Amino acid sequence: MLEKREKEIFILTKKLEDDNSESLFGVKNLTAQVNNLLSEMETLQAEKALLQENLAFKGDEASNQAQSLMDERSSVAVGIAGNVGKAGMVGSGGSAPGLGIVGCGRLGIDGNGGSVVVGIVGIGGSC
Repeated sequence: MLEKREKEIFILTKKLEDDNSESLFGVKNLTAQVNNLLSEMETLQAEKALLQENLAFKGDEASNQAQSLMDERSSVAVGIAGNVGKAGMVGSGGSAPGLGIVGCGRLGIDGNGGSVVVGIVGIGGSC
């Protein structure tokens, strides 16, 4: 009977050691996975920071381009408004310096910028 009990204790002890060994292996494996995930998370956070920085830069760049286009549009509108009423009458071979047009036909613009009559008009001296 004593031998039987000793054998049972030995078997249970061996099983406990095996279970502990498997548990230790499982814990080591899980710890390695956690460390890999933490490393990957750090890498992704660094990439995210770079992307956010790049996005902010691109946003600033786009805002600057939009502002530049609006400024350009405003200066073009001011330039056009400054030419209203400066053309006068243009006949054959005449010119309209305010508009940069040389005419071979007729172009009429009243001094108030109200009416426009266009005949054959050449740009840059040719018709």
